[in-house]
Amino acid sequence: MVSADAADWISTVVGERCKNATLCMDPFHVVQWATKALDEVRRQVWNVARQGGQQEAADDLKGARYALWKNPEDLTKNQKAKLSVIQDTNMRLYRAYLLKEQLRKVFRLRGKRGMNPGLRTW
Repeated sequence: MVSADAADWISTVVGERCKNATLCMDPFHVVQWATKALDEVRRQVWNVARQGGQQEAADDLKGARYALWKNPEDLTKNQKAKLSVIQDTNMRLYRAYLLKEQLRKVFRLRGKRGMNPGLRTW
């Protein structure tokens, strides 16, 4: 098994030099991609609020970027408050945040807790 990011050249090299290996995406990059997708949702929601004349909501969303990006255990008090406001006011964005965090958790689970039969595809 070879763990790597999704750069095109890696699959070529692994295919040539490790013919029997299974290529897996590394957890860091998978979560990074989810974080980028979350930020796209944040920008979309921000644009809708801004264009809809909801300037206060747009300002709150613009200032929430780091609260959405950071690991929950590293959030400041103000960032936790931002997430709480998002949870109460914008379910789409909060759901995107939860999906990113759940994906991050998948890679942190070890032992039997991490042995979800639905995830055994590798």
